[in-house]
Amino acid sequence: MAHVEPGGDEKITTRQALWICLSLVLGAAAAQHACMGRANKTRKGLGTLSVPYTLLRLGWLAGLLILASLAWLSSHTSKLLCRCVGMGHHHKTTVTYSDLGEDAFGTWGRRAVDVILYVDLVASSALFLVFIATNLDGLFPYTLPVSSWICLVAFALWPTVLMRMGGLAWLSAFGSYVMVAMVLAIVMTLFSSAPEDLHANRYEIARFDSTAIGNQVFAFAMHGTLLTVFQDMQRPQDAERMFDRVYLTGFLLKFIVGTSGYFLFAQNVSDQVTLDLPNQTMRLVITIAVTLKKFLTYALPLEPVARSLEAPPLRASRLLSRTSLVALTVAVALWLPKFGLLQSLIGSLCAGCLVLVFPVAFYLKLNWARTSAASKAGYAALLGLSVVLVGLAAGASLQEAMAAAASDAADEFKPHG
Repeated sequence: MAHVEPGGDEKITTRQALWICLSLVLGAAAAQHACMGRANKTRKGLGTLSVPYTLLRLGWLAGLLILASLAWLSSHTSKLLCRCVGMGHHHKTTVTYSDLGEDAFGTWGRRAVDVILYVDLVASSALFLVFIATNLDGLFPYTLPVSSWICLVAFALWPTVLMRMGGLAWLSAFGSYVMVAMVLAIVMTLFSSAPEDLHANRYEIARFDSTAIGNQVFAFAMHGTLLTVFQDMQRPQDAERMFDRVYLTGFLLKFIVGTSGYFLFAQNVSDQVTLDLPNQTMRLVITIAVTLKKFLTYALPLEPVARSLEAPPLRASRLLSRTSLVALTVAVALWLPKFGLLQSLIGSLCAGCLVLVFPVAFYLKLNWARTSAASKAGYAALLGLSVVLVGLAAGASLQEAMAAAASDAADEFKPHG
């Protein structure tokens, strides 16, 4: 049974925390992960289903090494962020990401984190609405416009935003099982539909593609919600070992899909490996499974934002704050598709700071006096690498958004017969 603090905040077990984190990592789709409204044209090299395409563009050895390195880096920055909690000069019982920004760099640090964190989290949930609505429009064409689907989906998801973390943990567990089952089904279907003769396949060991690298930078992102989960744990001392299990599981699932798809289809693999499946029924099942997974994950990015509204000085009621956030994500979901290029660039920068730059910078600043010269040099190098990776991710998003804009412009001026 979950433990409840006197203030009413529900404490979750390590297993519940693992399910929540695993759900976030397996469904990593922060704001940087799409050009809104143009997903079918630009989402290349993103997510578990696109790992085979990433191996095609980077080479199988280089691609797997980069993916493993990013899994380790994301896990390490998660641990750094949690270690920062006990290093500040505040006396709050609950420490937010913004508190760490203020501890490290003063008022401007708090303001920077506030803007970047809340833009990323709200846009992530809005992106889930667009994703679900777009898939429902594909499953039930000519039924409702996408904008109506967005409003209907938000209404259906509203009760999940009111749930406590214990309830969200059960939703996350179910969503994670859905993802694991989907991966196994995809792999089995890939092998059953693979070409009989694989001798014509050509395999690259290593290639350089900055866009492919940039698109994979946030394949394991969950840092916006991380501190909320960490401080809700009954045993926060289990967190670092739990992170290792979460990121290892995420990497293994991507590894299985990536190596299977690339081995079987090699230079002919599609940007989404499900497009190589001849079975239309399986494609439909996978679409439903991915949509369900996003449905079950929608509330998690909003949890830190809701708690900030319910804490002093605002002290908004739970019902009012969370209902307002759902309405806000609907407005963002309806607005952002018109500004895909700007959203993609801002999303990459926001998530990049939260996942890579901020954790390293905060830890180095707060732990400066207790860090050896060698460690300082190592973390400074890691910070530099993080900035480079964020730049690659921003460049990848910008390149794909511009390509989508050019494609839309060409379609608009194409003569209609």
